[in-house]
Amino acid sequence: MAPRRLITLHQNRLEKASKLLRNWDVSALLIEDPIDIYYFTGKKMSFGKLILEENGGILYTDARYYAAIAKNLPVALKLYKKQEFLSDLGKKRRLGFDAEKASYADYERWKQATKDLLPIYSPLRDLRAIKDASEIAAIKRACHLTKQGYHLLQKHAKTGISEKSLARSFEEYIVKEGAVAPSFPPNVSFGANAAHPHHHPSDTPLRENSPILVDIGANVAGYCADMTRVFFHGTPCKETVRIYRLVQDAYHKAASYCKEGALASDLDQAAREELAKSSMSEFFTHSLGHGVGLEIHEYPSIRSKGDVEDPILLAGMVITIEPGIYLPGNIGARYENTLLVTKHGHENLLAS
Repeated sequence: MAPRRLITLHQNRLEKASKLLRNWDVSALLIEDPIDIYYFTGKKMSFGKLILEENGGILYTDARYYAAIAKNLPVALKLYKKQEFLSDLGKKRRLGFDAEKASYADYERWKQATKDLLPIYSPLRDLRAIKDASEIAAIKRACHLTKQGYHLLQKHAKTGISEKSLARSFEEYIVKEGAVAPSFPPNVSFGANAAHPHHHPSDTPLRENSPILVDIGANVAGYCADMTRVFFHGTPCKETVRIYRLVQDAYHKAASYCKEGALASDLDQAAREELAKSSMSEFFTHSLGHGVGLEIHEYPSIRSKGDVEDPILLAGMVITIEPGIYLPGNIGARYENTLLVTKHGHENLLAS
């Protein structure tokens, strides 16, 4: 994407965020999370402080990044000097900050500069949850590369290869093909190891007639994909085939509810009710899914109501649906796609 178009893209995001300031009755919002700063500026850095106001923003960073990020920046840039920065904070009528990401030590420092502080919980959550066209395009590319990497794993799954080696082949392939990195450390599980939802690849060798669970994703231009499949090396295990079909049925049942206006809990409940028909719902031990974007786990969480908020799905959200069955010490299966919520349904971004 051309620099001018990138600046316009990030300016549009900044403008949307600045309109939220009135909702909170603050004159400025302090943003420190590197991923949030990347969202607004397109610049990656481990240290930065962005003060967002209605008429624009100022990004503070240190000498490591200052010269490198100066071009094509949609906000003003200042070299970070602690006392000058704190002095600038003191000039704000009321300063909002992300209460979930700020440390107490930060709060104490800011309080010395200005008494007029307002903690806001996840101020950018809803904004980032609705993906714009460029974000959707990046996630689609990440999904395409993830699927190509999956086909590679199927070809490389030979007797004797270890889980670690197979996982490494996925990482090497997607990076060679243009990914920044995997979205998360690939999960490759042979046989009974698949009964652990978050198994870490080990030196376990692949044996004949073994089921293989892979939970994989590529990161393209900072955006993540997420996909889980089960396939077989040799003769399929009848019981694994059975439970894999059950989780696929649960996936399709939940996906039938996936559209704008649906409650996240409706999807989760639909999947559990489908698994309950075969007395398998008790072996589905995690939430149904999650939002995906610049982070592999984002808002909204697709889970049962419980004591937490029950998000309403909106067009432009990108989520996963990933029901699973885990029989401890025996077998496990999970099926997952990355979906774009639309007005009247959804688009499976792994389908292309």
